[in-house]
Amino acid sequence: MTLKEMLSTRSIPPDNEWFLQTFTEPNGKFSAQETENFDFKKTWPSSLSDEYFAGLLKLVTAFANTSGGLIIFGVDDVTRSPVKSTIRPNIDKFFSLRRGSFISGQINVA
Repeated sequence: MTLKEMLSTRSIPPDNEWFLQTFTEPNGKFSAQETENFDFKKTWPSSLSDEYFAGLLKLVTAFANTSGGLIIFGVDDVTRSPVKSTIRPNIDKFFSLRRGSFISGQINVA
């Protein structure tokens, strides 16, 4: 299954082997070129109201308005090497945000 097929069927990567074959080169580094369907991010945002988070919102919106996409956290954009993050993602908090909080201007995405 290709990334485009996975996105069009709203599937998740079937396993780690698929992920590694799709996004890494033989030298172990991540693929050199981000595409319209995936983007590397060094770390999870430390705050849900800073510029970095605003950039993530723009990226998610762009993916949502096209054919979808995948954000891969933990990859340095310059070296394309894995990066260990000290920030522990709170996925529950992220998904519990009310849609209205973004619309009401509590988070500036300008």
